[in-house]
Amino acid sequence: MPAAAGGDDAPLASAGQPAERGDDAPFAFARQPTERVLALGPDQPPSRKTRKPPTKRPTHRVGIPDHLCNECEIPDDEEEDYRPTCAPHCNRCRIAPSMLACDLADYAAEAKCVLAAGADELHLDVMDGHFVPNITGGIPAIASLHKHVPEAFFDCHMMVSRPSQWVGPIAEAGGSRYTFHYEALETDPLGSASALCQKIHAHDMVVGVAIKPDTPAAAIASIVSLVDMVLVMTVEPGFGGQRFMPNMMPKVLSLRRSYPLLDIQVDGGLNPQTCQQAAAAGANIIVAGSSVFKPGVDPSEPIADMRRSVRSLGNGQAAAACRKKIGSGRARDDFCPIGA
Repeated sequence: MPAAAGGDDAPLASAGQPAERGDDAPFAFARQPTERVLALGPDQPPSRKTRKPPTKRPTHRVGIPDHLCNECEIPDDEEEDYRPTCAPHCNRCRIAPSMLACDLADYAAEAKCVLAAGADELHLDVMDGHFVPNITGGIPAIASLHKHVPEAFFDCHMMVSRPSQWVGPIAEAGGSRYTFHYEALETDPLGSASALCQKIHAHDMVVGVAIKPDTPAAAIASIVSLVDMVLVMTVEPGFGGQRFMPNMMPKVLSLRRSYPLLDIQVDGGLNPQTCQQAAAAGANIIVAGSSVFKPGVDPSEPIADMRRSVRSLGNGQAAAACRKKIGSGRARDDFCPIGA
């Protein structure tokens, strides 16, 4: 859920050539480059790599604590490189630009721009100021955007304390996927994940469940069969522009190994570099904001780079040939067993 950043300078894809679907202002730091010994395994000797001096832009996003800002220096003890790797899978790769990071004064044009650049979905963050300490999005904004891009898939990430309350309004506004937070079930009037999922499906939307960084994957084991997608937050929900948490990747890997047919989404701090870690762990739906809505950058470039990160591992390649009927019986062509 990256922070807002103007993207109105990003050019559209060339006419007749649709995109494939499917800051460096350095600051001086006292700390000099250091060498770190990396253990490569019991049968391999340690190797050394030189860490470059950290870079930092003058300011970070308003409202984001310094220790969470992705534009600030990463402490030594948090810079370990987690790269768990899953077996190849056939879940279709989808890139979902986070509209929270676009130029909100030009909402519709920004949406059209990234769709023309190859985006598969539009990720819409809705925050109520209670579940998270921020307020964004809303029913009127979603409904208005839907009028301009009625063909777009609206991935609605509901960071709200009463998710069942907004199912109907989001569906009427044009929502395609409704992702509620597992942690919000405690405060929801229905008080039941099963009842909430049934209500979402009844409104003809795809069901997603999200988990915060502190919530283990095992917590949702009893409801995975009820949902179509699991969102693993790779930042704390509530603000964009935060630093990617690589230590969430074992959670993604655990889900992919346990549920090979499941759509797994990651959200927070994703760019062409961190996407490689997420893809290696098994994520197939990538939410990215700041890396896509960057002034002067053609959004088709980071979108294509992130798609390649997923497909380079052999993931999502055979989706069209793998037709399954799952869940409520809806035909799905983006799932297949690992190794099929």
